Amino acid sequence: MSQLFPAVRPASLRRIVAVSAAASAVALTAGAVAPATASAASSVCGSVAHCTVVDHADVDGDGHADTVAVVPHKIDKRGNAGSATVRVKTSKGKLLTHTVKGLQMVPADHLLRASTAIDGEQGAELVITHKNGAHTVWYQVLTEKRGELRVSPAPRLPGRAHTVDWLTDGSVTTTGGIYRHKTAGKAPTVTVKTGVRDDDSSRLKGRSVAFRWQHGGWKKVSSSKHRWTPEQAAKISGWHVKGIDGDL
Repeated sequence: MSQLFPAVRPASLRRIVAVSAAASAVALTAGAVAPATASAASSVCGSVAHCTVVDHADVDGDGHADTVAVVPHKIDKRGNAGSATVRVKTSKGKLLTHTVKGLQMVPADHLLRASTAIDGEQGAELVITHKNGAHTVWYQVLTEKRGELRVSPAPRLPGRAHTVDWLTDGSVTTTGGIYRHKTAGKAPTVTVKTGVRDDDSSRLKGRSVAFRWQHGGWKKVSSSKHRWTPEQAAKISGWHVKGIDGDL
């Protein structure tokens, strides 16, 4: 195995950093976020079995931290969940829920990857690990829209079928990374970089496609082709978004 592309460990062995309430406040909004109330924190789970509070973040965009909990379902003997319900108790007391189905090789205690700003609208997105492969990880991103917790589909890459899953990738022959850039006075852009090794050389043929959230969806704003060296490709793999550590 190339030292430039070390073997990717499954999610159960990878370091997944829990985002603290203070860190979330910095990453999610430009201003200060008020702490969650004690009543919201105590009522998000209620009597629901296996429900665990995993974060405090401003999900609904009102400037106050909401309480985020996860309930894993269909846990197998290895500790992996088959599905999971995400519960958000807003600072105003409203309960939002969404169930992510079809989980694969995702440890029940490592479901929330991060709470952070992605699309540029008010409120944090919740990044949920959906599937773990040998060197690819698929995620579903949840966002609060019109008072409901919904899936925010991944930007559609040219020539590929539309999918709700966001993915990162890293191996000897492939790479995949997600970037977020913010320029003063402009809506942020999300750039998806992908690459596959060219059989005729050591380089990876890739492309970089930038998107901006407009009118409720991702709109392509630019696209470019590349031929990356293995060293360049290794640096691309994973998340490059504030609030998410750089592992796959």
